[in-house]
Amino acid sequence: AEAESIDRILDRYEPEGAPPDRPAVVLIHGGGFTGGTRTKPELVDFAYYFVSRGWVAISIDYRVAEDRGTVPSSWVETVQAEVELEDQEQALAMYPAARDAKAALRWLHAEADRLQVDTHRISAIGGSAGSYLALMLGTSEEGDFRDELSLEEDPSLSSTHLDHPSVVHTVIDHWGGAGHLLLLEAMDDDSRFDATDAPVSIVHGTADRTVDVSEAELIAEEYEKTGVPYDFHSLDGVDHGAWEVRVDGLALPELAH
Repeated sequence: AEAESIDRILDRYEPEGAPPDRPAVVLIHGGGFTGGTRTKPELVDFAYYFVSRGWVAISIDYRVAEDRGTVPSSWVETVQAEVELEDQEQALAMYPAARDAKAALRWLHAEADRLQVDTHRISAIGGSAGSYLALMLGTSEEGDFRDELSLEEDPSLSSTHLDHPSVVHTVIDHWGGAGHLLLLEAMDDDSRFDATDAPVSIVHGTADRTVDVSEAELIAEEYEKTGVPYDFHSLDGVDHGAWEVRVDGLALPELAH
């Protein structure tokens, strides 16, 4: 069937009167790679919190399962070999979602002068699937989710600032996991966790029934091996999506800041 292009959209939040060389934050919604929106109220709250402190914030959309488009055969084969059958559709959708998240980050780097953003102070904050993507941005290699397909095979990246980097310097993970990184490693036997990764703050409930806390423990273990700084805020008895929780008296935007 003939593919139809779908524009990916982001919302930009800019401070008024803040000095130049502003830090920036990329906000990434959850939804299990099957849904979700950049206008999720909790992300809007994060955006306004950071903007009030002089940051630039962008909240991004990305392809989900029903409009995922082209997936490279190497990713398909890895998913078929490594993922339970009932979860394969979701795992296939993880690839184009990551491709779009990196494209949005390259857009931010490309627009940095106009937005007065300091490209050495960019953070990624997610929730659930969005945290899978945030962690992917902070740990994957530059060519991951970019070079597996040629522009002839998938022209969706042709207008996405391929001459700019997709670098973040801090990751805030709310009940996410390392699925992208584990599938990449299964593809080429090369771990993406290394000393060049962005520091991470992990927030995860021990009673999470959607993304088991073992996912957070795995991330912490990998960071322990590489020596990259990390925080692990384990929320005793807390389930998934606990946006209202307080950690040491701090709301989650305050904790992230």
